[in-house]
Amino acid sequence: MWGFHRLMLVCALLIASPAVAQVPLSPTETIPDFCAAPTLSSRQAGGWFDATTWDGARVPAAGDAVLVAHAVAYDSASDAALACVRITGALVMDGNAPTRLVVGTLVVAPGGLLEMGTASAPATAELVIADQPLDLVADPNQVGTGLLVRSGGRFTAHGWSKVGFLGLAVEPLAGATTLAVAEAPVGWAEGDMLLVPDTRQLLPTERGAAYVSQTERRRLWSLSGGSLSLATPLVYDHRGARPPIAGAPPDFLPHVANLTRSVVIRSANPLGTRGHVIAFERAEVDVRHVAFKDLGRTNVTPADKAVYN
Repeated sequence: MWGFHRLMLVCALLIASPAVAQVPLSPTETIPDFCAAPTLSSRQAGGWFDATTWDGARVPAAGDAVLVAHAVAYDSASDAALACVRITGALVMDGNAPTRLVVGTLVVAPGGLLEMGTASAPATAELVIADQPLDLVADPNQVGTGLLVRSGGRFTAHGWSKVGFLGLAVEPLAGATTLAVAEAPVGWAEGDMLLVPDTRQLLPTERGAAYVSQTERRRLWSLSGGSLSLATPLVYDHRGARPPIAGAPPDFLPHVANLTRSVVIRSANPLGTRGHVIAFERAEVDVRHVAFKDLGRTNVTPADKAVYN
């Protein structure tokens, strides 16, 4: 493994970029200098989707290696999968419009800033890590394909505030189409994805490899006060914890979680080359109300440095 003790934040990542130059990570380890040979560089401050911002007089397109050396505002949604982006200036995803950026490896260099919303101006933004194969020659430690915040780089991501989970006031049983919560669902909205956990006490024959989850995800159809209407009924019972007394009411009731966030960082293909997020020592990171989805590529088997699982 390559010095996870040097990391502040890890979620998992990978990508092949056109760069082959190496920069020191430790006395014995190196990482590729991703986007060392950009196909497009900013020539002045401006908008990402304004051709005059770029030295090639065109907007970045699929496959480009992009250098952001100035203050660049990103104010729209694009599905063009970039090979890599290196930020030495500032890339600010506008909080006034939904935005989406698809890229294999995004590097926030020392002195650079990636901003996906702030505390005073939350964003609706999506960073998608493109499904690109690893380059085990240029990147043998498989650091690429994801978001890398280098030492001295800054990464800020703020989604709209919402309560993450709430206690239920009534046990949700199979067939239920509403959930009663004990507190006001602050920040929750129609269309949010909810999670009701598996609350069973498992028998020995239901554990380990035999376990089949009864956790359920349901779309929030509507809400009124403490009542949450579900788009489809529950399939399983989600009972609370009871004392060993026949007919006794539950001592504890389950919770319901809200999985929806306005800022999302995810892999383009969960079954392909998955991305990750990594902030190196002395990087400056401020992340709130953000969903990290389908990231990471390791599992519980022993890691092989040549090819990670």
